[in-house]
Amino acid sequence: MRLSASARSHPAERSHPRSRRSSLARSAVIVVGSAALTLGVAGPSYAASTSASSAEASGPARAAGTAGTATASVTARAAAARTEGDLAGIPGLRMSPQSFGGPDYFARYRPGGEALVARQPAARPVPLRPSDGVVTGTSEVAELKQAVTDLRLASQQHAAAVREVRRSATAKKAAERRVAELRKAAAAKDAAAKKATLKTPKKAAVKPAETRWEARGLIRGAPGIDVASHQGNVDWPYYRDQGFRFAYVKATEGTTYKNPFFDQQFNGSAKVGMLHGTYHFGRPDQSSGAEQARFFVANGGDWKPDGKTLPGELDIEFGEAVGVSTCYDRSANEIVNFVRDFSDEYKRLTGRLPVIYTNGSWWQQCVGNSTAFGRNPLWIASYNPQPGPMPGGWQKGHTFWQYTETPIDKNYFNGSYADLKTFANQRWPR
Repeated sequence: MRLSASARSHPAERSHPRSRRSSLARSAVIVVGSAALTLGVAGPSYAASTSASSAEASGPARAAGTAGTATASVTARAAAARTEGDLAGIPGLRMSPQSFGGPDYFARYRPGGEALVARQPAARPVPLRPSDGVVTGTSEVAELKQAVTDLRLASQQHAAAVREVRRSATAKKAAERRVAELRKAAAAKDAAAKKATLKTPKKAAVKPAETRWEARGLIRGAPGIDVASHQGNVDWPYYRDQGFRFAYVKATEGTTYKNPFFDQQFNGSAKVGMLHGTYHFGRPDQSSGAEQARFFVANGGDWKPDGKTLPGELDIEFGEAVGVSTCYDRSANEIVNFVRDFSDEYKRLTGRLPVIYTNGSWWQQCVGNSTAFGRNPLWIASYNPQPGPMPGGWQKGHTFWQYTETPIDKNYFNGSYADLKTFANQRWPR
């Protein structure tokens, strides 16, 4: 026979034999009652426990007949001890002070329970949570103060922005009023001007006279030379020291030929301080004048108003110089068209009319002494004591005069060196 849980808890007490069925019934009653009391389904009843203990004690008393009060009390104490031991073995019943078997239970329903409660550890007080909206910490106070400060600052900034918007609106209205006043004043001024114009007859616009290079009375003015490939590399310091102030360099001929000494001759004359320009030998027998003008400008014939570059020149003269017939087997009208096309295209490309180099007798023979180019500066080749006679269209005079070709082509500008510098820089004629 095994010992019950009560006997294990109190080994000093003798166990009484009982059947397996009664033990299981008793345990079931205890568990169900404990659960009911713990869940609040049934209220605790010390009286019921006491009566059960008394019934258990009185049974043997009646069976014995005369057992007496002492035996009943001993039996009751033993039943109580078994009950306490049984409840102590059930897990979780003493987790809550109010549950069955807890300290509150014993204090309320067991005699002597106050002493048992006193021996239990005191329950820790549960800290009260602060009510919502109540500030309890120093950090929370600081955060609240900072939030109030930020709110005040934002309010001030908003007020300043509102004032600025109002000031801007006021300034805009003032500006609009000022603009309206100015427009009104301008309209009144225009009306007054129109009224005055109606009263005063208009004067005819005076068109400024076109400036043309005229003879300055210095037929033998600033001296210069012109060179081509048969001069090779030129000793420019030598000619500068001889007093020559300008130089023209052959750049191109027709639509294919380019002077192989062009760079040395053109740049060398500039390095010694001479004004310089370039010329193209025209070939009416090869292509149009416009095509040759483009070829010329693309290969050294450009002009710019820098005060030291002279305008480009078209050399149109005897065909024998290049091994063809005198007039290139072209009629006078064809040569006139060639010269005109060259002159117009050069002006379109550079903004300036080219100088025309020719001989009076050849111009008479091959161009019919045309007067169509009197606006172009004339470079006349005349190996006489005086230049002339002038070709048709240039009766007012020449700009350059080639007076010899021995040992090199030498020329005079029809004006002083200062006039030559002015001529190099001006856009004449337009």
